[in-house]
Amino acid sequence: GDWSSDVCSSDLSVDLSFVNSIKRGDLINRITVEIDRAIQPIQIWIGIFVSSLNIFLFTSLLILLSWKLTVLLVLLVPIPQLLTRSLVNQSRKYGVQLTGLNQDMASHFYEIVDGVKLVRSSCMEDHEYQKSVHYIHAKEKLMLDTEVNRSLFGPISEVTNIFVIFLLIWGGKLL
Repeated sequence: GDWSSDVCSSDLSVDLSFVNSIKRGDLINRITVEIDRAIQPIQIWIGIFVSSLNIFLFTSLLILLSWKLTVLLVLLVPIPQLLTRSLVNQSRKYGVQLTGLNQDMASHFYEIVDGVKLVRSSCMEDHEYQKSVHYIHAKEKLMLDTEVNRSLFGPISEVTNIFVIFLLIWGGKLL
């Protein structure tokens, strides 16, 4: 049968107690997520096919124009990716650290607000204040490091790409 009619008939034959127990928005969201999940492999395969076809066509064209320059291109193209990969990995590391720090900060501030009477009665105000200052300074430093890393990505990528283009032109002149 038709895929869409199978989905509709299975959705309409669900137990009414289940339908009444779940929020409508959650149910619609689940259906949408499942449809997207079913379509995603098709999108991936189409993308792989189109990319493969493009690579094959452009590589064939480059080889026809100059196989020597094609070899030089294949050797030079990974250079920008290798140089920027460390920045990407560092960015991921900063993201994980920032998530953990935000969770720790939220937990700390929740505990202070929730237990303000206990903090005051045990004379821990200064300790909790210093701990809060530490979290804030740690977040400021991490945000600065993240911004510096993000800001370096574009210029480093552009300079290495220009360098590769320069080497290709120079190699083309020599060949």
